[in-house]
Amino acid sequence: MKAEETEFGALVLKALEKNNMSRQELADELNSTHSSVCNWIGGKMVPNLITALRICKMLDIDANQIIK
Repeated sequence: MKAEETEFGALVLKALEKNNMSRQELADELNSTHSSVCNWIGGKMVPNLITALRICKMLDIDANQIIK
């Protein structure tokens, strides 16, 4: 994990790779922007709880891993 990545960002990045999905595709599915997704992964911002839970559902991430 890069120093600037958060645990949430690392989980999302790993799940994107596992699901063969790009950051842009995730942004499109969430009606968000590529920039926002990059900022979440890089730890510069965090998504709101509803968006974070949608990301977990879309990418099959255990929501308990992000709500600590």
